[in-house]
Amino acid sequence: MPMRCSGGTTPGANCTGGGGCGTIAVGSCPGGTCLNDTGRCASGGGEVTNTPCCFNGDCALSGSCLPGSCVAGGNAGFGCVTDADCPSSTCRTFIQTCPICNATTGKCNAGINDTLSCTPGDSGIDGDYPTSHDCPPPPASGLGALPIAFVLNTGTVTKTAVDLPDQVNVFCSYCKNKALNSFARRCGGTPGGTVCGGNTGTTGPPCSVASPCLPIPCASNADCSGQTQSPGFISCGQ
Repeated sequence: MPMRCSGGTTPGANCTGGGGCGTIAVGSCPGGTCLNDTGRCASGGGEVTNTPCCFNGDCALSGSCLPGSCVAGGNAGFGCVTDADCPSSTCRTFIQTCPICNATTGKCNAGINDTLSCTPGDSGIDGDYPTSHDCPPPPASGLGALPIAFVLNTGTVTKTAVDLPDQVNVFCSYCKNKALNSFARRCGGTPGGTVCGGNTGTTGPPCSVASPCLPIPCASNADCSGQTQSPGFISCGQ
């Protein structure tokens, strides 16, 4: 959001006017102030501290609109990009990469759950927080989901090691070369898959996202009898 309410009855709400960044929506922020949440003018040329801006053209004296503001030090209140722009201080970024959960109102600011209730996160990075899983960005901005099949419960899980011919006390076994202690890898982790990166003398992996390059599970040496590619991965172990 280019403009965000501060104080009043709607803190954190979007108050951007129809003209975009720098313009204020009529009647927004009752009892509060609509602040520019995009940038501040850099120092130089006699620029006034805490001058809000959206574009370089908004900074007639310094000519630079930057996406952060120095917290303290000699450049306090002037625009910055990194801490190096703020001698003896740090640069606080205005532009948020994700919607935030307003800690004052307990509601999402921006995103698809804008104005809905949320629980703020507890980790702060450069002042750009608190984010929350309750306040996701639009689906089009997502980078994708991790296909991790979590099975979460409060029970006890146990696994007993077994003694195999080539190794004792084995919990998780895969086809390996016991002399080199290296493991066979095939696309999808299946015995008949395409040989891929990770095996001695091979490069890759020539696999797909749906069938990644993985080691081959086994329960005995017999399960690895077909893994005779150089240097041979016919031992079942961990």
